[in-house]
Amino acid sequence: FSWSPDSRWLAFVKEDEIRTNDIWLVHLGEGDEAIQPGTPLNVTDHPGFNYNPQWLPDGSKLLFRSNRYRNRDIETINHRGRFALFTVPLEEEKEVLDEDPPSPKRDEKPEKQPVRVTVQPREIERRARQLSAFEEGITAASVSPDGKTVVLVGRTLGRGDLWQIGVDGKGLQRLTTSGESPSRFQWAPDSSRFYYLSGGAVKWMARGGGASGTVGFTVRMEIDRLVDYRAAFDEAWQILNDGFYDR
Repeated sequence: FSWSPDSRWLAFVKEDEIRTNDIWLVHLGEGDEAIQPGTPLNVTDHPGFNYNPQWLPDGSKLLFRSNRYRNRDIETINHRGRFALFTVPLEEEKEVLDEDPPSPKRDEKPEKQPVRVTVQPREIERRARQLSAFEEGITAASVSPDGKTVVLVGRTLGRGDLWQIGVDGKGLQRLTTSGESPSRFQWAPDSSRFYYLSGGAVKWMARGGGASGTVGFTVRMEIDRLVDYRAAFDEAWQILNDGFYDR
């Protein structure tokens, strides 16, 4: 599950009757939205597998992995289990008018407003758009705190590597060629770099690649051998007592 930036919505994965998975939203704030508090909304509503919902920091979209794909404008299931990356806008697309408000001048900084997530439920399941896909799927992805970049693990030729792409689906860039394939990422608060586990080490890489390194640390551990031996004996006895054939 994943909390919205304003802490009023919860995105979660739920298995349905045919044992596939969809992403749902539930509103936990006050009753001033199109969806009543506590009433779940199926965001994906697709007979496939949809996982790992993540909110963009501005609350405008959800990022998720899915094994759906489009074939001649018909969405169906990728039975090989290859997951692509999708985004779904939570509000309906607004019509662009000729008379747009003027953009602020360069020397003027727009006042930062607190994030408030708005969900418009009408046909939300039809809004999902593919952000990126690989021949052998995407196994992990994470959006940066500034909402501009997604770092992901894309698999090709039998192994995974780190890639990044803009949240608008542009600028796909390969970051590693060494077979890095972590299961999750942790971004620095300023979005300048991200961290991940690989080969038993904590590694970091700058956004856009280039600079990278390993985080060094030391851990001290004390072991009580008597406690270890007692735990091993109890575990062995439990297996014999509960599972041996003479019972």
